[in-house]
Amino acid sequence: MIRAPKLALALSLLVLAGIASGCGADRGPLAEQRAEELVAAAEAAGVAANVTVENAEALYGTSATEVCDVFAGSGDEPNLPGNPAGRHWQVFTTETVEYTRLVIKTYCPDRLEKFEDVVDELEIAGGSR
Repeated sequence: MIRAPKLALALSLLVLAGIASGCGADRGPLAEQRAEELVAAAEAAGVAANVTVENAEALYGTSATEVCDVFAGSGDEPNLPGNPAGRHWQVFTTETVEYTRLVIKTYCPDRLEKFEDVVDELEIAGGSR
């Protein structure tokens, strides 16, 4: 499990943003192809067993904008709206971090380094990343 306000907020926002925007996600052959890649990668990694191609396509469309934009900033901190004081600690499993890593690798690999920088700063409880 992982404790960190920055990543906790980012991952919470990713889930909420994906759910909220799912109805408006871009669909089509590219969205389906990326969703298939993500589901195959998640299955190979043994994470997110319940994610289907249809779910991934609906949540992320062609670009997973809601996920990718969180790690778009050029500064040291992810570009995170809300929780400006960082007072709310949450615990996430290593599975959650790995699934988010796979989403970024699939939809916005140029943001992977920023994501890894944030993950590297986490306090990890009860396991490793």
